[in-house]
Amino acid sequence: MEIVKLGDFYEPYGYQSEVHNWKKIWKVLKWGRGTGKGRCSLWEGVSKYFTWVNEEIPDSVIPRLHFGTLAPTYQAAFQPWAEMKEFLLRVDRAIIEKGGNGIIEKILNDEKTIYLRGGCTWELQSSDRIESILGRGYDWLWVTEAPYHEDSMWYNAVVPMLRRVHRHGEAIIEGRPLGPDSYFEKLFELGQNDHPEVASSQRTTFENPDMDKSKLEYDLENLPEDVFRQEYMAETVADEGATFRNIGNCVSGELEEPKDGYTYVMGVDLGKQRDFTVLTIMHPGRRRVVGWRREGKTDWTTQKEIIQAEQAKWNDARIMLDSHGVGDPILDDLRKAKLKVTPIKLSSLQAKADLINKLRVAIENETVHFPPISQLVRELKIYRRTSMGRTGKALEMDRFAAPSGFHDDCVISLALAFSGCAGGDTTEPIKPRLYAPLPV
Repeated sequence: MEIVKLGDFYEPYGYQSEVHNWKKIWKVLKWGRGTGKGRCSLWEGVSKYFTWVNEEIPDSVIPRLHFGTLAPTYQAAFQPWAEMKEFLLRVDRAIIEKGGNGIIEKILNDEKTIYLRGGCTWELQSSDRIESILGRGYDWLWVTEAPYHEDSMWYNAVVPMLRRVHRHGEAIIEGRPLGPDSYFEKLFELGQNDHPEVASSQRTTFENPDMDKSKLEYDLENLPEDVFRQEYMAETVADEGATFRNIGNCVSGELEEPKDGYTYVMGVDLGKQRDFTVLTIMHPGRRRVVGWRREGKTDWTTQKEIIQAEQAKWNDARIMLDSHGVGDPILDDLRKAKLKVTPIKLSSLQAKADLINKLRVAIENETVHFPPISQLVRELKIYRRTSMGRTGKALEMDRFAAPSGFHDDCVISLALAFSGCAGGDTTEPIKPRLYAPLPV
């Protein structure tokens, strides 16, 4: 098969060339905005494809070569998918211009999959539904926006997929740092200590020779210091923007079945468009999550049926419902059905702040507990509190939200359920169930 040269369509910066020359199988890039993480990662994938496509591979291995791109959410997958297509099409054109046959056989936009000559499948997946990626085995994987993936995704899904028999198991893991103590930070540190499998580097936005430095100077003067250090200098700073701290010490136990004679409360966050409808069921006296359900892409009629079924299952549980916006007609219908519903109208910043702050205090004091539900834990970790505006001036009040492109349905549902636990006793902290250790 024809092999093109880098210079035909891609001129790496010096620090990108350094990555291409590393011999380790896992390459960790803690790089700031605009440093070319995606382009560097894509060339890594293309070069591995050319290296392996002519190898002898057992007929039982299907697909013959399996490449992947893993984004943290469905919405966050659009940009890497666009970059994948553009980059591979450029490679394809470069080969054809040299008289070759190209490498692309088929592009399936709906499935976000590209089939390459030689039996190679390159697909894009998101990790917000970890069950959708289990069972695969990858020769090479690009983990984009790595710090935004849940730790359990790496330990329980990606590592086993990279360790499959007859797969090369290589990966490039890149992103801007989000906070300390994540799998991303642990991998980065391994790469800094001459680990046999891991190499890593840290690069700032200023190192991109094509970057307009005057714009960076403007951002330096107008962005909060911790934001600039994290986004541009790729520094792992204390996570001052995190809303919830001490999350790990609130994770324990498992989901339960309803028990006769028990009273329950259910927090309901209704899905809108691409959002999810999340139902969190708690035992108010123990302040513990005992039931949990997350549904996506369901119409209002189906959502009401789900709520009614869960309410009946959990001993006529009291429903805590965000009645703002689309919640109003749902509230009316649930009341007509004789369900016990307490409306909570989150139509103002103050109302939302009051709801979230109660949950913040409970998590810090370890007086609320929930099982290791990966989506819930992940949303709690990335949920942000903003105290300063873009000009660096203090806001009149804190604002709470998920980062752009991410969901907060699980957080709001938990906060709603907890709001119905007033009077529950403050139990002693329960030691959390730990995730599997990082393989070395």
